Amino acid sequence: MFVIDVVDQYGSLARPWSVHAIFSQPCYTPFGLLNRTYQVGEMVEVLGLSETVQALIPVDITTFERQYEGYLDEEQAARNLYIGTETLRTWVKQGSVSADLSLPLGKRWIYYFKPESLEYIRQSKGLGVHTDETLKDDFIAFLKEKNYTFSFKMVFMLSMFKHCNMHGEASIDVVMEDYRRFYLNRLASQLPVDRERCMYTEEFLSDKVAVKRNMLANPFEKFERKRFVHYVKDLNLIGFNPILYASLTEQDINECTTLLTEHLREYYQNLGGLPDELL
Repeated sequence: MFVIDVVDQYGSLARPWSVHAIFSQPCYTPFGLLNRTYQVGEMVEVLGLSETVQALIPVDITTFERQYEGYLDEEQAARNLYIGTETLRTWVKQGSVSADLSLPLGKRWIYYFKPESLEYIRQSKGLGVHTDETLKDDFIAFLKEKNYTFSFKMVFMLSMFKHCNMHGEASIDVVMEDYRRFYLNRLASQLPVDRERCMYTEEFLSDKVAVKRNMLANPFEKFERKRFVHYVKDLNLIGFNPILYASLTEQDINECTTLLTEHLREYYQNLGGLPDELL
């Protein structure tokens, strides 16, 4: 029997299973029966031909998932800790945090953590505990941070609030079009689209597929990482976390919208301003 595993994604977990692992048979016997334990000197018959077992070579039948069951990769650990993946990687490289498992992958390392290690990291780094009960406060605090490399997060969230229905969901194409239109209108008004390093040229914005892909990578991912929003690809819907949206009153939404608009005006103050007609 031959088992062929086509690997279409390379990574530390891309380890194909052998027949030995699947059937928990650690001793390799060429052309032998899987349900038979051979001894040195025994005969193996294949299509009328006989071969003598000269040696038995043990095969590691432990799969990664079985050996390190329950471990969290760096992305999962970072999300649980409510921090960025690069922040966690930096801590490990600096030695202030220890990974429970480190695997080489080319020129970089992949880190894994036991679930119980997260509490130690949380305490040593003074990180708070984030649950469904803290979701609303976490969301509002995140908006108030006013940490903007570009204007993307503000424009995206204003579009979300503008187009979501009573369940906090909206068509991603509608949100994307409103998001895209904001920057096209700035270009049409001969105003800087954003800071100099922004990739939103007229050519880029004319490609709706590229804009959607970019919007999902950033800013959507910044909110999704903290469990504030989600994307249902099959339904082409983008929406707020149901628990979060149910906790937001109409006044909360108005205050969030007002806050984001004020931040956006301040952001563009030295970039040609933000006329009302462009909001």
